[in-house]
Amino acid sequence: MSTSTLNTSALGTSQASGSTQKLRQSLQEMYRNIAREYRTFFKKVRVAFNAHCEEIKKVAQDGLAKLDPEDEEGRKKVLIEQKKQLDKALAELKQLLNFESSRMRKKLEAIKRKQEMESFSLEEELAEMATA
Repeated sequence: MSTSTLNTSALGTSQASGSTQKLRQSLQEMYRNIAREYRTFFKKVRVAFNAHCEEIKKVAQDGLAKLDPEDEEGRKKVLIEQKKQLDKALAELKQLLNFESSRMRKKLEAIKRKQEMESFSLEEELAEMATA
């Protein structure tokens, strides 16, 4: 009895371990993919934001170049408009990053929950095998 029970238990542990390992690897791969997706998104946003800020800067420089150097009021208006545009771009950037960070965090938390559930399932299986 002990030999056949031992062999069956070892077989069950091996099968559970194999499927658990595959699930663990799958969850780890999903986690890495989401992290990679966020890094790629962040890089694209950074490039777009920098380009947008450069465009705002160019518009302001063009506006200043059209003005008489003595026109303090006109220069002030151009710079105020530039600041408004940069503040707006920054606010949009913050909103976008907050939204995307929240979305990514939820995905990563879901994967962590699955990993914890998998861990609890494995512990239950091992406990059942130990009592069998």
